Amino acid sequence: MFIIMAGGHYALIPIATQNLAQVGFDNLMMTGLLPGNMAMAGAAFAIAMRTKSNGYKQYSISAAVTALLGVSQPALYGVAIPIKKAMTAIIIGGFIGGLYAGIVGVKGFALSDPGLAALPAYISPDGSWGNFINTLITMVIAFGMTFAFTYFGSYEELSQEEIEEITVNQ
Repeated sequence: MFIIMAGGHYALIPIATQNLAQVGFDNLMMTGLLPGNMAMAGAAFAIAMRTKSNGYKQYSISAAVTALLGVSQPALYGVAIPIKKAMTAIIIGGFIGGLYAGIVGVKGFALSDPGLAALPAYISPDGSWGNFINTLITMVIAFGMTFAFTYFGSYEELSQEEIEEITVNQ
């Protein structure tokens, strides 16, 4: 999440491209960013279910959907940064999902945005489904843990001014 805030995730693209060219898979960018995106989607969905503001609910749902599809910036800037407890939940849930992905050795076999639309990139070229199944488990862990931490954790509603700033200025 912090690397995305600074735009540093673009520096990983040449490394991932080199990994794909040399060894046929990437286990850095594709594996590292996927749990973070799923964690941001989980937090945004949880906030959408908890908030009383209809406008912020709509914003959070759209941010969650885009994070599920691989673009996490709306969830990052509209949910995680304004709501610090959601950011903490994202860090924990993303870490747990990423830890699982690292332990089981999830690999990406094509370069794409890490999200649901990129699922075919995790199918092994040799036809085995183990990597794909571990990718799905990684996604469920990161999304589920973050959703639970955010939804069941303490939550302070944002002020109307903060909500307007987020929903109007994005």
